Amino acid sequence: MSMSRDELLSRIEGDATPGAKRRIRSLFDDACSPSMTMNPVRSKASEALRVWQTRLITSGLPILSLNGIRMLVRKLGTVPPDTEIEQYGFTGKRFAGSVFFDGTSGRFLGDTIVKRHAKSQEMIALEDQLIRPSRKSA
Repeated sequence: MSMSRDELLSRIEGDATPGAKRRIRSLFDDACSPSMTMNPVRSKASEALRVWQTRLITSGLPILSLNGIRMLVRKLGTVPPDTEIEQYGFTGKRFAGSVFFDGTSGRFLGDTIVKRHAKSQEMIALEDQLIRPSRKSA
């Protein structure tokens, strides 16, 4: 089901935490025009759970960057594996992420919004090595 930004915002009102609401509003302010209509990507809850558990483990992002992802993984673990999930993705100048709903009930499940340039310490170190090679690698 396609929906507008305002429709999507009204769907999160009852179920989203204050932190999730702040992240989602920041993403929308950064990423889309008020008249934009969005179409979801659909997947099974079991598939989304597997993907986001893996990303949570391997991201290396600071704990504060993972709040929405941790909550999403918890909620995906509570729905039947064959439940259809609706995922609405957005990319702005400062933020990128997705908002997830139960495709049957319309219930808000979570968000995966992070700053676009958030990097783990490992990635920062790797980039530093690539940009400024040591004498051994030069």
